[in-house]
Amino acid sequence: MTKSKYIKIDGQTIYKIGNKKIGQDTLIFNMQPAQKCICDKLGLCQFGQNGNGKCYALRNERQYPSVRKYRERQMSYWQNHTTSEIINDLAVIFKQYPQIKYVRWNESGDIELKDLIRIDNIAQQFPHITFYTYTHNKPLALTFRNMELPDNLIINGSGFKWTNNYDSCDKYTDQHKLRCPGNCRNCKLCKTKHGQTIYEEVF
Repeated sequence: MTKSKYIKIDGQTIYKIGNKKIGQDTLIFNMQPAQKCICDKLGLCQFGQNGNGKCYALRNERQYPSVRKYRERQMSYWQNHTTSEIINDLAVIFKQYPQIKYVRWNESGDIELKDLIRIDNIAQQFPHITFYTYTHNKPLALTFRNMELPDNLIINGSGFKWTNNYDSCDKYTDQHKLRCPGNCRNCKLCKTKHGQTIYEEVF
C-alpha cells in the first residue's frame, strides 16, 4: 500500500502525494470538502448529502473528523491565495519532488467556472505535468466543454463526456471496452485524452 506524503505550505498541511490507490507520481489537492461540495449543493450529484449519501469522500469525512479539517484547510488555501501564488507553490513542489507526473484535482468536492478558469491557467504553466479531475457538473460541461483546454488538462465527466466519460455499470460485458482496474498506480485511462467512456463495475 502506498503511504501518503503530506506537504506543508506556510506551516499548514495542504498537498498530498499518493494514497492507497494513487502512486507517488501524483500530487493530490481538494478545492473543498465533500460536505461543502458545489455539485451536491446544486443537486448535480446523486451520491452526496442531498442524494443517497454514498459518496466515499463524504463517508471518510464523517468517519474521520481530521479528514474534513484537512480538506477545509485546502479550501481556505484555494480561496485565499492568488493563482500566481499557487503556481509558485507548485513550482517549488515539482522541483523538490521531480517524480511527480500528475496532479489529481479533487478527491472530494467538485469544480465550478471560477475553478475551471484557475486550473486551466495553472496547467498552462506546467506543460510537463498532467492535471486531471472528475466532475458531476454537467451544466458546466455543456457550456464549456468546447473550450480549448491545455493538452495536459483532463476533465472526466461523471456519466457524461467532457474530455472523457467516467461511468458505472452493474457488470462488465463486451460493450465495456475501457474498464477501471480500481487502482490508479498502473493505469492511465483517466489521465489520457481519448474521448471514450471508462467503466467502473459497481456491485
